Amino acid sequence: MRFGIGILLLFVVAAGLLAGLIVVTLPGESGTVRLPGLSAPVIVRFGARGVPYIQAANSADAAEALGYLQARERLFQMELMRRLAEGRLSAWFGSRTLATDEQMRTLGLKQAAISAAGALDPRTRTLLDAYARGANAWIDQRGRFSAWEFLYFGKPQHWRPRDSLLWSELLANQLSGNAWVELQRLTLARSLPRTKIMQLWPKVPVPPPDSVSRHNGSAPFQFGFSKADVRAARAALSVIPRFPAPFTGPSTASNEWAVAGNRSATGAPLLAGDPHLGFTFPSLWYLARINTPLRTLAGATAPGTPFLIFGHNRHIAWTFTNNGAAVQDVFIFRRIGHDHYLGPAGPLAFGIKHETIRVAGRHPVAFTVRSTIDGPVLTLRRHTVLALDAVNLTRHDRAAEGIRRLDDAPNLGAADAAADLITTPVENLLVASRRRIGLFVTGCVPLRGMGNGAWPLEGDKVADQWTGLACGSALPRIIAPASGVIVNTNEQVAPPNFPVDMGRDQSGDWRSERIRADLAKHQHLTVADFSAIQHDVISAYAQALLPTLNKIHPATPLARQAVALLRGWNGAMHRDAPQPLIFNAWVRAFRNRVLLLNHVPLTDAGLATRHFVQFLLTSPIWARGWCGGSCAPLLSAAADHAMASLARTQGDNPARWTWGSVHRAVFTDTLLGHLPLIGRLISPSISVGGDGSTVDRSVPAPSGWTAIQGPSYRGIYELADLNRSRFIMAPGQSGDVFSPQSRDFLKSWRDNDTITLKATPRKQRGKLVLLP
Repeated sequence: MRFGIGILLLFVVAAGLLAGLIVVTLPGESGTVRLPGLSAPVIVRFGARGVPYIQAANSADAAEALGYLQARERLFQMELMRRLAEGRLSAWFGSRTLATDEQMRTLGLKQAAISAAGALDPRTRTLLDAYARGANAWIDQRGRFSAWEFLYFGKPQHWRPRDSLLWSELLANQLSGNAWVELQRLTLARSLPRTKIMQLWPKVPVPPPDSVSRHNGSAPFQFGFSKADVRAARAALSVIPRFPAPFTGPSTASNEWAVAGNRSATGAPLLAGDPHLGFTFPSLWYLARINTPLRTLAGATAPGTPFLIFGHNRHIAWTFTNNGAAVQDVFIFRRIGHDHYLGPAGPLAFGIKHETIRVAGRHPVAFTVRSTIDGPVLTLRRHTVLALDAVNLTRHDRAAEGIRRLDDAPNLGAADAAADLITTPVENLLVASRRRIGLFVTGCVPLRGMGNGAWPLEGDKVADQWTGLACGSALPRIIAPASGVIVNTNEQVAPPNFPVDMGRDQSGDWRSERIRADLAKHQHLTVADFSAIQHDVISAYAQALLPTLNKIHPATPLARQAVALLRGWNGAMHRDAPQPLIFNAWVRAFRNRVLLLNHVPLTDAGLATRHFVQFLLTSPIWARGWCGGSCAPLLSAAADHAMASLARTQGDNPARWTWGSVHRAVFTDTLLGHLPLIGRLISPSISVGGDGSTVDRSVPAPSGWTAIQGPSYRGIYELADLNRSRFIMAPGQSGDVFSPQSRDFLKSWRDNDTITLKATPRKQRGKLVLLP
């Protein structure tokens, strides 16, 4: 008895000590601090939810203050970003991150950041230096108490200006994913005819006039792959971590739209944007308002960088969506002996770099990075070599200078010039000034002699090599369209017959379809109208499939009862309704049955599952090819199976099922979120509506229904008075899972509630004075 009581007391004391240490690491809300590089005092006022309002004498002082503030709240997140990009996670996390470290060292993102740092213009360098000074001031003040995680991992290293550049290198890599689709197609090349493989990623319909696909005018790639090529592709896919694995992100999806002054209630443009990235904790963004005598910035900054990524200055507002251009290619080489491969002009020696990866709990791992004339080697087999050529790996990255110039841009023309400097990734930059709206495609797109980014190329053929890059003003621009409206939800914006082939695989426009329909309801639009559109959960995709689904009569009474609820449904993915769950479960079960019937592994289905299903259910030719005739029997069997599976967890009355009971947005804590039980308890989460096809987007996981991707940030900008602009992000400002401010945006984010970022906070929570 006494022994048990003693153990319990020890446990309580240990828990109390741990809680005390965690409390010590939390930053205070008020006080006075000295920062070494400031030219004048900086005043920081914190709003009710921890958003800082920075008043500084100049941009460099503001950057130093932002570095200090972000380190206070997000230093561990910044450190993980740095370790991820440099391939150093395994020194902390052991073997489970070894594949990620090997991938990053193969890509050479660290070397790319070092190269970019050496080519910085003086003004951008000044901001990066100031930001690093601010972050390092926090590290010097707190040491291992900089964040509670460092109590275990040890004192963090100083932040360097080049470390900030790693953020854009990671983002460019994440948003450039067509090589993985090439590999997925290649894995199917020996088991399916080319026509069927391409139908798994069908060409999307042509979008409306201000956002139109061009036809593919590139020379076709000759379809002839060996078994060794297929095995090499499977080997590459098996070892390369992909979303939603830890420390990875989704490659695409965001919303943006703008209207000119003649379509707004104020007579000045309105702009809205919400980037759809993986739901992670901490948030990918850090809200801030920055005021200097010559500059105002408000919106979303990125921890680890001194720049505003989404938001407004005193003159313009801007947002981004991923363009989806094909900016990568997998090149297939024939291996010759141990150290050579066959290039276009004969045998070539691999470039070789030896790396040593520290791994917690085991000996260091020796790792060799090989490279070819077409980029680093992804897979090295006995006879076959797969290499990756990617635009972000071939040029000096000037994204930091481009974003810095965008932050300072006084008008649409200056924003266009800034867009030219953002060399990677390829994004649709949507900008509104007080007079005009415009869209500028950033980055560079390869000019190919053969192919269009859909299939791997042959490295030993001269004709398959890239012939150059199209960058900046050579890419699409849409300025002040006659319609007064620009909408993009990742569908291609290049007009017909555009001289640069942006790639075959493009996103559909279900979300754009809904946005255009919502905009058409109002002649003079307001911020409130834009906010309602951002929370639209009606699925144009579901509406397209319902006429076919409503003709199906399943065999079991349960399935008949469930699918009957879809009759008369308008496709609204409300979280308190049963129809979204019934629809999504049915469509997923049908798609899986079709793929398995055709011997397609479910993991190889790739990105275009919705288009694939839509074509199956609307084209008799497709139905014959994939369903063996009519798809109705497979649809009926899929309904029986899906509803029986749901009943096991939801009960036997479909009318009482709800989408939100299984569809929760979970912001997984990077460190603790994957631990059994603990991870579920500490990771912020909330029941949500929508799905992967709605404007208010919440993408379910590949297995199960947990929402893993969606709008990590939303902004609405009123150019008549930018102080009336609206902002929200999720889950919260703080990066400390034990802080209430780590999740206090969640309900507002879900329920269409936003905040303003005016010159000073409406309710002040604290005040920090930073002195030279």
